[in-house]
Amino acid sequence: MDDSSVVDVVIENPLNSTVRTVYEEGRGWVETGLVFQVPLPAEYGFIPGTCNAADGDPADVLVIGSEPPWTGC
Repeated sequence: MDDSSVVDVVIENPLNSTVRTVYEEGRGWVETGLVFQVPLPAEYGFIPGTCNAADGDPADVLVIGSEPPWTGC
């Protein structure tokens, strides 16, 4: 696989997570206290170096896999 087909992502909330964790540039990892009603069905995070025009944050991403990684991987 060549590098053009690889996308680096930061996972903020792993599979089955119920507590919202975010990464904030300059602050690091922050647990928001928000609790999801249903465990997340996939890894949730963002693509570094991108910008979502709607909110100014990096583009959101869902990564589908069979095992949850650790937060921050």
